[in-house]
Amino acid sequence: MPVWPLHGIETGCMTGYHSAAVIAEAINKGFQGIDINAAYKAMMKRAMVDDYRGLGYYRKLHFIPADFEEESVSKTFEYCYDDWAIAHVAKKLFKPEVASMLVERSTYYRNYFDKSTGFMRPKFEDGSWAGSSERKRSDSIQSDRYGPFRQMAGLHRVERLAEQRSASSTIPQVSLHFSEAESLSSPS
Repeated sequence: MPVWPLHGIETGCMTGYHSAAVIAEAINKGFQGIDINAAYKAMMKRAMVDDYRGLGYYRKLHFIPADFEEESVSKTFEYCYDDWAIAHVAKKLFKPEVASMLVERSTYYRNYFDKSTGFMRPKFEDGSWAGSSERKRSDSIQSDRYGPFRQMAGLHRVERLAEQRSASSTIPQVSLHFSEAESLSSPS
């Protein structure tokens, strides 16, 4: 699956593989001329087989450890969104077990939520928070070069993000613009 092509050449400069989300949206909106089965096969190969940019860790540990993969948090969040998008295609192809598994995986962003800070944070393989102890490693903190904390993630599941945040957060106000019905329940 392409990540970020430019002039017909893959640059690989972005995290995730959002071509899956674009293709899934086109399929679910009924665009003509798409071989749905071939697209699904390519998306599932990336989601389930490829050992690409931390996907192996993502599948095994349900997060990508900052001590083994840079941009670990960003990649996990993007893979969650991609899983959610592919789940829509699986549902359209009458593969409810696959759709359910991918929807479950789309919640892995929760593994970065640190209740003590109210932020998303990178983690080491052993589950400890990056930047929270003497275990700081310069090559692992690069995993989130914009700082060790993330405030928002999982925007494809705003209600769940709101549940993680405190009741006084602004997130519940944002979630009013989304409904549970817009999740996987009724792709058109």
